[in-house]
Amino acid sequence: MKGSTAEVEEMRLATTRGVKDAPLPVKYEQARAALAECVNIDECSTWAKKAAALASYARQADDDSLRKMSERIQARAVRRCSELLRQLPAKARGTGKAGVEAPPHLLSERARAAEKAGMSRDQVVRAMRVGKIPEAEFEALVESDDPPTLTELAERGTRKVAPLVDIEGRDPAEFNRAIHVRGAIADLAVMLGHVEPAAIVRGCVSRQLPDLKKNSTRLIAWLSDLVEELESAE
Repeated sequence: MKGSTAEVEEMRLATTRGVKDAPLPVKYEQARAALAECVNIDECSTWAKKAAALASYARQADDDSLRKMSERIQARAVRRCSELLRQLPAKARGTGKAGVEAPPHLLSERARAAEKAGMSRDQVVRAMRVGKIPEAEFEALVESDDPPTLTELAERGTRKVAPLVDIEGRDPAEFNRAIHVRGAIADLAVMLGHVEPAAIVRGCVSRQLPDLKKNSTRLIAWLSDLVEELESAE
């Protein structure tokens, strides 16, 4: 990741402030949700660059948890860039002379958008390759205990390989949904392990308590049903 020492330090300090009162899984979930809703290529590209800078810092600081979170955010940002770029026409309006780069007015809408976002041709190619990975496979890769680098993801997008995970005939949509829910439950379990229920109640204003109680009751009922399903599947 190219960038000044000051930029990397600024990103590190911003993240440190952001996670001071919340565990990394919470910040990651917030970043993932924001990227899923992002409709601006410039913003996604910025997310990717900042996450890459933070991952670089984490490797230097030997902070494995921060590195994994940063690499996951970077991968999701790059994949979102690919999704947004694919929505734009890739065909150029005209062609320049052989061996000569086409002038801006002859570039395709996709190429102009990438250029405006500060993405090089190599970065666009890499993003498009990451975008070719099937969604369920991408989720399994990124959410694994040791997520692959962006380069490794791009290489996987260029090859026809056997699926990373054998879903044993399961519905791909349900398999993908299960990945997200399992991750959310794991993150919630980690977060709740550091917080006492009484502290949550004290931290809420009175008008927030009814909704908290209602949602907690629904969650308990749903988790109870999940445990029953798991026991019956054993």
